[in-house]
Amino acid sequence: MNRLFTLFRKNYDDQGQELLLKARFLLSLTLVVVLCLCVTIIYTSFTFGLVSLTVATQSVGLCIMLTALVLLLKGRYNLAVHIVFITSFSVAWILMFYEPVSSILIKLDTIVFIVGLMSALPLMFLSTRKPIVLYFVFNFGIFLGFNYYLSLVTDLSVREHVDYALDNSIAMAFVFAVSYILFTIYSKILDSMRRFRLFLSAIIDSMPSIIIG
Repeated sequence: MNRLFTLFRKNYDDQGQELLLKARFLLSLTLVVVLCLCVTIIYTSFTFGLVSLTVATQSVGLCIMLTALVLLLKGRYNLAVHIVFITSFSVAWILMFYEPVSSILIKLDTIVFIVGLMSALPLMFLSTRKPIVLYFVFNFGIFLGFNYYLSLVTDLSVREHVDYALDNSIAMAFVFAVSYILFTIYSKILDSMRRFRLFLSAIIDSMPSIIIG
């Protein structure tokens, strides 16, 4: 294990402290997701049986997450982070669409994973807001489709359906807005710190000439 972490640090040491910290966070997040998938695979195997779409989806997600983990350890941060998020979102949506209608509560409350993943987006990307916007648009579009799907396969009343759609739409929009603002603030702070560091470096570099003069 120590050798793995040594290799991990070595692959990120020359890419800046900011990327190293983000990679550490993503490593922790990926390990948590892998652990959760292992637990849920065991649970759903007992609930739905080994031969079920739920178990198959989670198993495929686990394999992809392990691949992302290897890429992350090798220093392929950008590829790994997108694999982690795309896989996590995809597994959650597949389960929401294909979970048996008899377990309607499980089908509906899985949306919390989507919102939770969205809240982690501003911590993961370095120089652009585009991924945050694209992931929000992607997930919100699927959420609208999911609501239409619910109207076809469930017996929710109109009031219940509207309440579910509005509550989660507001939650997703709120998380997106906060994430976007946090990324903007974070970027400005980092930019200010870089300029200050350059300013200090310039002062330090000029000190010998000042002393000699």
